[in-house]
Order: sequence, then C-alpha cells, then structure tokens
Amino acid sequence: MGNAHAQGAWTISEVERLTGLPRRDIQRCCYSGKGGLGIVDVPNSTWGRRCYGVAEMAALYVVQLERLAGESLPEIGRKLREETGAGSPNPAAQLAVHSARLEERCETIAGQLARARALRIALREDDPQGALGSFVERCVGDQLVAALRTLVEEGSCECGQANVSAGRKTLAPDSLFGLGSALDAGWLTRELSPTAQAQERPSKKQAEIELGLAGAIDAAHNCTGVSRDFARKALSWAFDAPGIDMAVELWLGAGSFELVSQALRP
Repeated sequence: MGNAHAQGAWTISEVERLTGLPRRDIQRCCYSGKGGLGIVDVPNSTWGRRCYGVAEMAALYVVQLERLAGESLPEIGRKLREETGAGSPNPAAQLAVHSARLEERCETIAGQLARARALRIALREDDPQGALGSFVERCVGDQLVAALRTLVEEGSCECGQANVSAGRKTLAPDSLFGLGSALDAGWLTRELSPTAQAQERPSKKQAEIELGLAGAIDAAHNCTGVSRDFARKALSWAFDAPGIDMAVELWLGAGSFELVSQALRP
C-alpha cells in the first residue's frame, strides 16, 4: 500500500471504498479474458500489486454511475467500447455527461424539496404567512447572492472599492464573500408582505408587487453596491430558482408568481 501511495495511486480496497464499485466488478473491468470487460488497463507496481491512478479511478467511477442508472456490466462494457471504437474509454467526456445529468437531477430534487417545505409551512396554524415570507426571503436571498457573485466573477457588473464618500458599499472582485452578510433580515419581506393583502383587484395587486419589487431592488443595490439594473437581473434569476414559485403563490396569493415574473422582466 505504501508503494502504491508513493506512486500517486490507490489500492483496489481504496478504489472500492471511494467509487462504491464492488471489488468483483472492479476486477471484471480490468480482466480481458472470458467474463471480463477489459475496459481498464491497470499497471502493476514494482511489488506486483495493481496501482489504480486517477484515470483508472475515473473510468471505474463512470462504470459505477452507469450501474446506478440501471445498466448491467456487460451492457456498460459494450456501450463504452462502442463509444470509443478501438480506443480506450474517455472518462473525462463520460463524466461530463454524467455531471450534467446529476446537476439536472439536483435541480429537480431541489425544486421538489422547496415545494414540499413551502406546503408544510402553509399547513401550520401559527402565522403561516410570516413563516412563508421568511422562507421565500431565505431562498431568494441565497439565489440572489449566487447570481451576484456570478456577475462579479464574469465581470458583467461594474464594481469598485468601498466608496465611503457615497455613503454606501461597493463591491470589488476580491470582496465576493461580503455579499451574503450584506442583505439584512427583512430586506424582501418588508417590501412584498403588504402585497399579500391586495386581493380585490388584479391591477392593484400587480401595481403593489411592482412597487414592492422596486423596493427590494433598491435594498439589494444599497446593500451590495451593484447597479439597480444588475440587481434586477440577479433578482429575476433568483426568483426563477426551482420550487420558489410554489412558496411565492402560498405567501402572496394565487397568480402572484406570474405577476412577480412580469415585474422583473426587462
């Protein structure tokens, strides 16, 4: 084991633990004879033990992901050979495909979880509106921070150093981690909670939501230093997160999410 580590490689026991692929399947992936797949060529160390490097680990993890998707080992071996022809499997390309699929699944699950949590809150007897508002604010706040960080890192918004004379904070690329603490508690609920009572006329409801979102954009602008245009863009992105629609509807009333979306469109 020590020699394997000295060469920057892992033993079969460690590969089994790290990838989740059973030892028997690992061996079949490496074996080219009858019953084997021959899709991973693992060199032996000077001690006669097989040393699994990063490339072999990646290929075996692709096999594990395919198994979790319901494929059998013979099917996986045939699929990988067809994809690569006479060449060796390309784990980087295959992992990119699996990563995209897993990200889609994560978004789907995140949306399902957000909707379930919002419905649970709405079923409470003790002030569900207040709790729903706080829930939406947390969700939107997290997404807003992520959007603003992306804009700053991409250089899509103008950010400078702290501008004391202007009486507010502006952001520099090296101050991204200040975004999370910049938004004060209640920055969104103070602006949008009153719109939950505007049920009598759709036009009044829409006007109050537009006014509330204008206040939320101002709050994001004042707290983070980004322009109002970029604050609006980031807020629109934040409200588009999976599952937010259910929470907004339960908080502000039926049809309110579409009104929020319309108000945030350019």
